[in-house]
Amino acid sequence: MSIATDLTERLAVQDEIRRSEEKYRRIVDTAHEGIWAMDEHFATTYVNRRMAGILGYSPEEMMGRPIDSFMADEEKVIQRSIWEERRQGIPGNYERTFVSRSGTPRIMYVSATPIFDDHGVFRGSFAMLTDITEEKRIQGELAREHDELVASYEQIAATEEELRQMLDDIRKHQDELFESEERYRRLIEHSFDAMVIHRQGRIIYANDVAGRLMGASDRAGIIGKMTLDFVHPDSREDVRMRIARMMENPAAVMPPIEEKFITLSGNVIDVEVIATATKSEGEQAFLVIFRDISEKKRIQNALVQANQKLNLLSSITRHDISNKLSVLEGHISLARGLAMDDEMAGCLDRQKRAVQAIRQILEFTRDYQDLGVKEPLWQHFPNILGKVRDQIEMGGIALHAEDCHFEVFADPLLEKVFYALLENAVRYGGKITGVRVSCRTADDSLVISCEDDGVGIAKDEKEKIFEKGYGKGTGLGLFLSREILSITGMTIRETGVPGEGARFEIVVPKGMWRQG
Repeated sequence: MSIATDLTERLAVQDEIRRSEEKYRRIVDTAHEGIWAMDEHFATTYVNRRMAGILGYSPEEMMGRPIDSFMADEEKVIQRSIWEERRQGIPGNYERTFVSRSGTPRIMYVSATPIFDDHGVFRGSFAMLTDITEEKRIQGELAREHDELVASYEQIAATEEELRQMLDDIRKHQDELFESEERYRRLIEHSFDAMVIHRQGRIIYANDVAGRLMGASDRAGIIGKMTLDFVHPDSREDVRMRIARMMENPAAVMPPIEEKFITLSGNVIDVEVIATATKSEGEQAFLVIFRDISEKKRIQNALVQANQKLNLLSSITRHDISNKLSVLEGHISLARGLAMDDEMAGCLDRQKRAVQAIRQILEFTRDYQDLGVKEPLWQHFPNILGKVRDQIEMGGIALHAEDCHFEVFADPLLEKVFYALLENAVRYGGKITGVRVSCRTADDSLVISCEDDGVGIAKDEKEKIFEKGYGKGTGLGLFLSREILSITGMTIRETGVPGEGARFEIVVPKGMWRQG
């Protein structure tokens, strides 16, 4: 009888531990932060779905692989020296470049902590990783805007384990569940993200990060308060709609969305939020994970204002230079009529062509002045291609588009990319009779090909044509095309055969394309 009682009590404890582990596991799995656990050989023993999703894998695919196998080659030697610090019990914070399945680099801020057992033996490490690719991109974009301004003036101007029935196995699994719960609890309490759970409209759980972010000294300052009291009126309808969707589909994870929250002191902050339904004491509740993006929004607004000022300056400068060029053209024409010999006439003709070239550069800078200024948006590729075709005099050259019913997420100047490709084909293709545009999927990416049957690109020029100032005309078309595409992680390269035609391939990474 006592054995049965003991077994019943152990099963009850085990069930409670399992529910607790499930709660913390769900929190970890839906965390905005990447979480990575390794054994003593730094082989992967756990990653949450957020971390796996950043790199384009499933958690199962990453299990057992060393963490450095996901890093850029140049980072691996440095990383292995860091491992020795972990074995010595030294935690660390650093930046590392990881490479996703599609080959896209992702810059991560890593906070790593060593793990030792009760006997002081090193058993591995766990790390929390924050994707700072976007912040790095914004920093790089600010620098690039400066470089492009200089360039433009020079040119005129990124399990549940199954439990066994026997008592010995139950005892073993209990120990494992205790350890697992503690691990998840530790990860959540030390997360960089704020986390709250609310039920029936009131906050029933919060970590200290959430408390501090909402203006309290600790989590106790917000527990028990109404959830919507912290939501700005402009965001409340969105919150109600997301709660309704989670009630209809408890398994759904609401995608990241930007909202405004109100702190206890009345300050309004910008936050990025993800949410999912969960259970608390058998009742439906909602887990909300959020982070303060006020500084990011300030940087974005500063970037937009800086671009607007630069565009205004460029516009005024172009207008003044254009007026001077008109005067200069008039004087050259008058002088041409008075030229006394062929040598003088030829000199004046060359001057007029130089003025026309300068005017062409001015027009080019006007067309591309909005590069990176406006937010990327979803664009229907067939519509883009149709607009470009209407802008270019194709003559007898045929344009064929195949299997391209897709939408791509790109800078609004995407149209200029395909304008440059078609215009170059028509102008410099030589014997060209047709241009073919086609689309295909490769792994998780979309590959857009634009090829012709002209003279092609020499092998030693395949990379040079994307350099600033190289080639005919302004020498900026393909250079800026690559810049436009890179804003949303797309790449472009030339893969044609010299003498048989040019072929440009644009690779659109996962998440940046969808069926149209």
